[in-house]
Amino acid sequence: MKKKNDLLLASIGISAISAIGVSVGVLAYSYNYFRKKFDSYYGKNELDSIEDVPYDYQWLNEYKTKELTINSFDNLKLYGLSIKANKKTNKWVIMVHGYKSLGMMMINRAHEFVKEGFNVLLIDQRCCGKSEGRYITYGWLEHYDVLDWINLIVNKDKDAKIVLYGFSLGGATVMNVAGEYLVDNVKCIIEDAGYSSLKDILAYQRNKKYKSKGIFVVPGLDYLLKSKCGISINDANSLRQLQQSVTPIMFIHGEEDKNVPYEMVFDNYYACNSEKELFTVSNANHYETIDNKYYYERIFRFIDRFI
Repeated sequence: MKKKNDLLLASIGISAISAIGVSVGVLAYSYNYFRKKFDSYYGKNELDSIEDVPYDYQWLNEYKTKELTINSFDNLKLYGLSIKANKKTNKWVIMVHGYKSLGMMMINRAHEFVKEGFNVLLIDQRCCGKSEGRYITYGWLEHYDVLDWINLIVNKDKDAKIVLYGFSLGGATVMNVAGEYLVDNVKCIIEDAGYSSLKDILAYQRNKKYKSKGIFVVPGLDYLLKSKCGISINDANSLRQLQQSVTPIMFIHGEEDKNVPYEMVFDNYYACNSEKELFTVSNANHYETIDNKYYYERIFRFIDRFI
């Protein structure tokens, strides 16, 4: 009997140690999502120079560009690049890039807007590109930064008509912006491949890696986020913000998206209380929606309703 009890206790002990080991592994894996990936625009990891941007940017020579900086509410220096349309206009689009990327990775999308007569502001989100910061907060602190960029444009052009356009993490950022009080200058929002909440996207990525199910969040992660990043795991919640939105929003998602699950676009769409439109793209993975021949036609048709 004692031998059986010893074996049972040993089994429980091994299981407990294994569970702790898995939890520590998941915690480290999850926490890594928030840390900075490369240090500067000309960083050593992802992009050694602007020539490494995998899109045509030579067209910029045909337009007036200007580097801009602002200070965030928590005193980070944030970088942006404005591209002025050749014909004077008060139409603006603020373009918000995806996870661990930078503004110049949106350059091909920016070109389409410039050709349509928009001024473009490409921003480097905090902790990305030339902008300062140590941690990515999945669109939460970033959405306050976008509010500051909006104010910068409005202070320079009180008649500005502003569109917010965000992809992936940028999509989550602009959806979070939608829940705030916005000046009348912000006319509509375009989000492509944004996720429903920080907790949901972390659970999805964790489940993919560890082949598990559910929305279990490792104990200690919320404490780490609060102490290191200044946010709670419950802060970045697009669904909550969308319920408070009064700004028209277009929701775009690839039906084969493996990075941000396709189902999340419906969660976002139905949570939104403002005027809205849904555009799903068949046979499109995370980065492939722009390959659809109707992509920009649908976007500009939506924008034209409000500008």
